[in-house]
Amino acid sequence: MRPRLLQWLICPICQGELNLRASSAAGAEAAADADDVVFGAMTCSACAVYYPIWNGVPRMLTYRTSVAEVHAQSDPAWLAENLNGFALPDRQPPLGELRILRSFSEVVGMDLGYAVDQAQRYFGQNRRLHIVQASVFAPPFRADSFDMVYSHGVLHHTYSTPTAFARLTQLPKARGGMLYIWVYSHAQEKATVLRRALMMIETAIRPAVSRMPSSLQTITLLPALPF
Repeated sequence: MRPRLLQWLICPICQGELNLRASSAAGAEAAADADDVVFGAMTCSACAVYYPIWNGVPRMLTYRTSVAEVHAQSDPAWLAENLNGFALPDRQPPLGELRILRSFSEVVGMDLGYAVDQAQRYFGQNRRLHIVQASVFAPPFRADSFDMVYSHGVLHHTYSTPTAFARLTQLPKARGGMLYIWVYSHAQEKATVLRRALMMIETAIRPAVSRMPSSLQTITLLPALPF
């Protein structure tokens, strides 16, 4: 968090002024700029509450979350010295919000390709993020496990969208789980003459190209690259 953000922030409970309390030691190596706040809190004297700053992000929610609990446990000595007399907000969350936040307390990312190595490189320091290399046709997860399963713009690029969809439907929790999947719509595919022509060509060649060796795939698709 950059300190100048404070000029626009107010307490979401009383709309009053906030005071910044930053730790100069915690997470200094992760800051993009020297004055960035990676760990700290913003306090509201009127409400006697504090809002955690964790991983450089101010957490301005009016109820307790798992991130706020981790923040509180990460440096108890700093909290005791700097936040004496302040407590986490403890209001009733709006319907549905807390369930969504809990679903992201542990995040599992899955990809078929070697993009997992880049993801691990850039985000692997996040202790609540897990990266797995696997196929959507054989996801290595227990059924009925996740609060939310999310796939945007992926399944229509597989050889069998219905099969991939069926595999993912097994993963959300049966009670209260959520499944979000976005694929191309047939209406968009037919929106213009050009799109209809491109989709006809793609539908015709995709099965054959997908079975070619990777080197031959590259040669076949080279004319389509946007040079």
